[in-house]
Amino acid sequence: MLDFLCACSGFFFFFWFGGQGLLAQIPPDSLPLRPTPTRFFDLLHTRLALEPDFARQALSGLADLSLVPYFYPQSVLQLAAKRMEIQQVELLRGAEKVPLSFQHEGQKLHIVLDKSYTRQDTLRLSIAYIARPEADWPQAHLPSHEKGLFFINPEGKIPDIPTQLWTQGQSESASCWFPTLDVPNERATQEIYLTVEKNLLLSLMGSWSISAKTPMAPAPITGSWTSPMPLTWPPLW
Repeated sequence: MLDFLCACSGFFFFFWFGGQGLLAQIPPDSLPLRPTPTRFFDLLHTRLALEPDFARQALSGLADLSLVPYFYPQSVLQLAAKRMEIQQVELLRGAEKVPLSFQHEGQKLHIVLDKSYTRQDTLRLSIAYIARPEADWPQAHLPSHEKGLFFINPEGKIPDIPTQLWTQGQSESASCWFPTLDVPNERATQEIYLTVEKNLLLSLMGSWSISAKTPMAPAPITGSWTSPMPLTWPPLW
C-alpha cells in the first residue's frame, strides 16, 4: 500500500511539473476550450452499500443519493452509469418508497421523477445495481481499459498474487462502480459500507470502521467509511 501511494505521489509530482513546462511552450490561443459541464443538479450526499462477488467479477450495490436542482426546476435526472445493470430506482420519502421509471442507455441513466422539483426541494433516490467491469457492453462505447473497477486474481489461481479489488474515481471513472454525477468538479459528502470475506483487508484514503453487521445481508465483515466534508471520489482498495 505504501509503495503504491509513494509511486502515485511521485507520478503526479513528475506529471505536474513536467506538464507546467510543456504548457509554457504552447501558445494560449492554440489550447482548446474545455468548459465545465452544465449543472442541472447538485449532488449533496452519497451512501453506498457494496458487496463484491469475486467468482462472477461483479459488484452488487445500493446507492442512496441526495440531490437538489441546481437552479431551474427539474423533472428528469440524468446520471452517469457505465458497465452496470440497473435493477431498480426508487424515490425515498421517509419510510415510503416510490418506484420511478428509468431508461439505461449505454453510459447514461435517465430517471423520470414523479413531479417537477425546485431548488428548495431535496431528493433522495435509492438505486439498486450490479457493476460488471469484465462484461461485454457494446452499447456503452467505452475503451476496454476504462473500467473503474478491477478484480485482480479473483479466483486465487495465480501464485504469489493476492486476490484484490481496486476502484478508480478520477477523472470520470467513479460511474463504473456506482451511478452518480460523474464530473471532476462535483463534490459531496460520502459514506461507504463494504462487505467482504474475513480474509480480505479493507483500505481507503482514510480509516475504516469494522462491524459485524451489513446493511445488505448477513456476511463476515462490513467496513464503513465516511467523509463529513464534500469531496470528489477517492479510490477504494
